[in-house]
Parts: sequence; structure tokens; C-alpha cells
Amino acid sequence: MPDDRFFVSERLTESGSSLITGQELHHLQYVMRVEIGETVELVNGKGQLGKASVEKFSKKGAELLVQSVIEEPETTCSLILAQALPRLPRLEYIIEKATELGVTDLWLFPAEHSERKELSPSQLQRLQQILISSIKQCGRLYLPRITLKPPLFSWKSGSITTFYGDTKEGAPMLTQALKEQSIEDSIFVVGPEQGFTCKEEDFLSGPLGAKGVSLHKNILRVDTAAITGISILSAFNSTRCY
Repeated sequence: MPDDRFFVSERLTESGSSLITGQELHHLQYVMRVEIGETVELVNGKGQLGKASVEKFSKKGAELLVQSVIEEPETTCSLILAQALPRLPRLEYIIEKATELGVTDLWLFPAEHSERKELSPSQLQRLQQILISSIKQCGRLYLPRITLKPPLFSWKSGSITTFYGDTKEGAPMLTQALKEQSIEDSIFVVGPEQGFTCKEEDFLSGPLGAKGVSLHKNILRVDTAAITGISILSAFNSTRCY
């Protein structure tokens, strides 16, 4: 993680002002001990990276003067991880690594075997902070979007190519499936620790039109499956999207 990179939510404007508050302020002032006059980087998760100098510390936070701003266009492809709710430690790890691998959206939903059926506001806030830390660490300028989705049986089929992890013998490898079709936007659906029920798999392959794929000859844990699937799709998309 760049030590001098900090997150702000507002849009950055050259010669404009910016305010660092909350956890970012604590990291800037008490961990990194940045002083007045020093220059730091600002990222807002909206495609902007700014250079800014610390002007003063006040009760509101650290006030900065933006010196320069560069902007990065958003990718033309959507890479969506639809993750059935697992235990929180695994979910946090999945979100961290999926962000590093370039997911644009994270859909979280309760599966029939999910031990947890919903997330509290404080847990969602914790996940949002993990997203922020991850984009700072990996150099991304866009923050993935988290969407809470209902159970699978409420979903409608769409135009985006959808895959799901299939542990049944004979399921085609994801790498092979990608060679056989041209895609840009994609969704990868991963079950909870105990996997999908037969009813959920039938719904995925039937009404939703998702393709069951294998990731490895061995059965993977939920976090390994999510990271492996997204890694393959991200590598595939990198040659087709900008």
C-alpha cells in the first residue's frame, strides 16, 4: 500500500480543497505523522488520483490543497462476483482479493446453505472499509460496488454471460468455456461453504441460463473458488477491455 495515499469521497479539482476525516485522518496524522506542507496522494474511487499538500489541521480534519489531478477511464467491461454469504472472515478475504483482481461489482446474497442470511449496517461499513484499503493497496482508482441481492430464486435472467462453480463430474473447465465463446461482461456465482443445493443449481442452469464450470480437479473452498474464478475471468477480460 502506498503510505502516502489517502481516500476521500468527493470529486477532486485542481487548485481546489479537500478534507480528510475519520480513519484516513487518523492514519495520516498519527500513523504516518504527515506534517503541514507535505504532499500526499488522494484517491476517491471514482477514477481520480490527486496530488495534494496538507494546509492545516482543524477540528473538521486535515485540510489539503489539490495540486494536480489525473483521471482514468472506467473499464468497458463488467466483472461481477455474485457471492453467497459465507462466514464473515472468509467474506472479508474474498472481498479484499476480488478487489485486487479487478471486480467491478460484488453481489452478496443468502443461499439456502448460508449460515448468515443478512449483513448488519456495521458489517457493511466494515466491508466498505476493506474495499477502500484494497484499492489503495493495489493502485486501483475505481471502487467496486457492493449490492445486497435477494435469494437466487428471485433473480431474473439477463444478457450478461453467467458462470457458476459446478463440482459435478464432467463439468467443463472455465478456461475451456471461455475459449468457446466471446464475452465481455461476465458474472461468476459462488456458493456458501456447504455449496448450492440441487434446487439452486437447477435454477442457475435453468431459468437463469448460467453455465456450470469446474475450476480444478479438486473441490475448492469458497474463498479459493471465488478468487480462482475471478482470476481466470480477469485475465481473460484484460485482453478485451480497457
